[in-house]
Amino acid sequence: LVAEQSLMAVVFTADGKLRAINLNVISPSADKTIYYADLVEGSLDLKRSDFIVNDMTVLSRWQAEYGVFRDSNVYTDAGSQAIYGVRKYPGILQWPSVCATSASTVANALVGTSTKGLWDQAHIIVTFTTVGLKHIDIEVGDWISFDATSFDPRLKCYGATWGSREFLVTDRRFDGAKGITFTAYELRLGESWT
Repeated sequence: LVAEQSLMAVVFTADGKLRAINLNVISPSADKTIYYADLVEGSLDLKRSDFIVNDMTVLSRWQAEYGVFRDSNVYTDAGSQAIYGVRKYPGILQWPSVCATSASTVANALVGTSTKGLWDQAHIIVTFTTVGLKHIDIEVGDWISFDATSFDPRLKCYGATWGSREFLVTDRRFDGAKGITFTAYELRLGESWT
């Protein structure tokens, strides 16, 4: 119920504890800065996510005694559609425990109707491996940044500086003697399309 009415992910940390990660962060603050010298040479991989939804139908406010959803709404993002075309969610989302403004708040966070949401844009995904046990303290759910001074002269982030970019760590795995491999997404939420 809580996860259904909030924009968050629940994951297990490295020590086996549950961690709720707020995904609706407009201005994240990085917990750690990654320097180019921290990486195994040649391990940095950049790509863009291909899951984009800018048109979705949501059924909400389930009334069990009647066996029906009381609310049905369509949420679209014209700014996203102008860039990516119409990308419909495959099916109809059913949120039985969500109603009224909670449904529109969550839907607008996913498919922002006037600003960028979680699903309505391509996110930059960075995968990299650190040398040895460097940054072993970084966990899934932490925010990281990349030092522009050490990265920009070697590799730009799709032609732009690494400065002022924060990434959410979504995966961490130990690769033995090679080091620790991380995957992180840049979530630029709440920004204008213009």
